[in-house]
Amino acid sequence: MHPRIAMQILRHSEIVVTMEVYTHVPSADTRRALRKLGEALGGRSQKKTKATYGIP
Repeated sequence: MHPRIAMQILRHSEIVVTMEVYTHVPSADTRRALRKLGEALGGRSQKKTKATYGIP
């Protein structure tokens, strides 16, 4: 997701807030929770690999 889209969804007034808070590499638990949230919001379920997240 592009940071500007996240900024709008989260209703941050400045991009620096979004970038400082949400630009860490998520843990496996965080990825799992975000996947479930996406599915609950009508997103499609798909298995993500490390390559999807840019992890070698």
